[in-house]
Amino acid sequence: LGIDLPVVAPPRNSTWPLCDVAEFFRPPAFQHPGEGGVTYIYAHAQESMFLPILLASRRSGGRAMIGDRVTVWTANNHRYSYRIISVRRFQKSLDWAFALPPNSLVLQTSENQYRTGTKVMLVARQIGGPVQATTAEAQPPAKPRVCGR
Repeated sequence: LGIDLPVVAPPRNSTWPLCDVAEFFRPPAFQHPGEGGVTYIYAHAQESMFLPILLASRRSGGRAMIGDRVTVWTANNHRYSYRIISVRRFQKSLDWAFALPPNSLVLQTSENQYRTGTKVMLVARQIGGPVQATTAEAQPPAKPRVCGR
């Protein structure tokens, strides 16, 4: 989908996601890639962020994304590859994500502008093992900003 976005830890006690970056749910609820759990990454449905996920999900329920590859780099300079296995639209809860098998990835974005609105979530499974990456590719400069609601 052409998404290339730095992923950062959310600020403590934040109530609204940052712009110009994606964020991840911190352990222990979810895990970093390579730790054997489920990784959960989210971003706004805005230009240069996760808007392509929202738009693709609106076409035939997102079926065209099934099988697409997702690549995630980690702060310890590893690259993990995943394949999208399902698209879940109109989600109000992420409770089901806790039951996913190890080494799964969830990408989430909003389906409307309301905090309590529904979300679209892509579920992906890790393929292969980690690959060593350079610091330059694994840790791009992130320029998060507080964005309007």
